[in-house]
Order: sequence, then structure tokens, then C-alpha cells
Amino acid sequence: MGNPSIAQAPAHIDRHEDLRQRLTLLKPEDTVRGVILNGVMEAVRVLGDETLVRQCLDVVGEKRLVDFFSYPSHKHLQLIYTAAGLLDARYGSFEKALWLMGYHGGKNFLSSTPGKVLLLGQGSFKRLLEAVPTAFSVGGNGLKSEVRWTGPTSAVFILDRDFIPPAYTEGTLQSLEISKVKGLRVRWRPTETLVGEYELTWE
Repeated sequence: MGNPSIAQAPAHIDRHEDLRQRLTLLKPEDTVRGVILNGVMEAVRVLGDETLVRQCLDVVGEKRLVDFFSYPSHKHLQLIYTAAGLLDARYGSFEKALWLMGYHGGKNFLSSTPGKVLLLGQGSFKRLLEAVPTAFSVGGNGLKSEVRWTGPTSAVFILDRDFIPPAYTEGTLQSLEISKVKGLRVRWRPTETLVGEYELTWE
């Protein structure tokens, strides 16, 4: 497919302060499946190399991540912020690194067996998008999401208890373009704390 076009990123953030604030909002029961963390690591392999993968794993005190294990959500956040910080010089900015990590992580999931089932089982982009909340809920405990239709080729994807930086989620949703939908564009819009809203339009 070549290099994807970068969706509009939020204004430049202080990544250390942003991570600190997000970590303080987590609850002890917030967890993420290892398959999601491994998606982050696979994106780092594609965008970086094995040395960066090992550095990220060292930060969270893991030698390997098991797909079906549940890990504390703070490890997911630490992996994302560490990886983007290591990749930002290579890709021009911290936000662009986040976006690319989300995009490649999303493509990695959609290329997996569950992802292929999700893609092949829908028959249309609208039905695929309606199935995305289920895919998101499998990845983490306490995460709720829904799709609100705003037109025949537009919708808003809403995430409740959304701790992930918007640029990363924008990239993840943009990866749905591998379903062959035409002209997909994803834009984050600011809203209340822990609620993420993402506008999607297509042809």
C-alpha cells in the first residue's frame, strides 16, 4: 500500500506530563490483553528494530508478552510512550510516531486470524465498523465503545475510558482502510476526559 497519509494530529504534547496524567487516572482493575501489547511490539519491529523492542520490554520488566495473558494497563501506556519516544527522531515527531505505531498495530491485528475473521465476516464497511467495538472490547478490561452514524458514509467512533493518546487511536482506525474502503479519513475531536471521539468519513 505504500506509506499512509498521516491523519491530523493533536497539538504537540509534553509526553512525560501527558503519560503521568494518564497513569494517575488508571484503576488497579484496568487491564489489557497481551495480544494488544504484542501489537505495539510488532509495530516497533516494523518501524524500528529488535534493539528498540528489547528496550521497550525492559521498561515494563517483561522478557516476552503472552497474547492471552492480561497485563496492567499502565504497562500498555508505558510501552506506547517509550516506543514513540524512541522512534520520534526517525519519523519527525512524537505524534507522528504514535500515529504510525497505531496504524501498523491495527494492520497487524487485521492480518491475524481474528482480524481476518472480522474483515471477511462483514461484507461491507458499515458492517465492519459496527463490529469494531467488539474488537476493542476484547483487548482491554473496562473499555467501552460505540459507533454513532452521522450519514451514509460518516460516523463517530466513541471510546469510554480511553487512556490511549489520540494520535495512536487515529492510526489504529485508519488501518481499517485495508478492507478496501475508499477515501477513509479519521479525525480525533477533543471532548471530556477519558472519552475519545473519532470522526470517520469515506466515499
